[in-house]
Amino acid sequence: YTFSNHIYNCSPLLSICSNNIHNCSLPLSTSSNYIHNGSLSLYTFSNHIYNCSPLLSICSNNIHNCSLPLSTSSNYIHNCSPPLSKNSNYIHNNSLSLSTSSNYIHNCSPSLSTYSNHIQNCSVPLSMSSNHIHSSSPSLSTSSNHINLQLFTVTFRYFYY
Repeated sequence: YTFSNHIYNCSPLLSICSNNIHNCSLPLSTSSNYIHNGSLSLYTFSNHIYNCSPLLSICSNNIHNCSLPLSTSSNYIHNCSPPLSKNSNYIHNNSLSLSTSSNYIHNCSPSLSTYSNHIQNCSVPLSMSSNHIHSSSPSLSTSSNHINLQLFTVTFRYFYY
């Protein structure tokens, strides 16, 4: 249980605030932390999170290479594979459903429900408004979005990215 710490290679439960955390294997409950390589559930706020595998519930985080569900707000998220529910996030390389608002989303494969997001390389349906969307393959329902390389029919207001 720590505050304002740099934490690396932790295996059991961590409840931390304002920490830099790397290579953690069990659940984390954190606020304002940098978290890298976490393998079990993380509950974090205002964190940078990289390489996390199970559940993540985070707000205002930078998240990279996450493999299980994420519930996040105002996060940078990269390489996430199962569902994501987040607001005001940067999301890259996600493979399962996303429910997001005001996010940057890149390389997402299943369904996305997003608002005011930047989305690139998505392969399953997207329902969003005011998003930047690039390289999406199935249907998109969007408004006021930047959309590039869309392969299916979309209804949106087109802007240049």
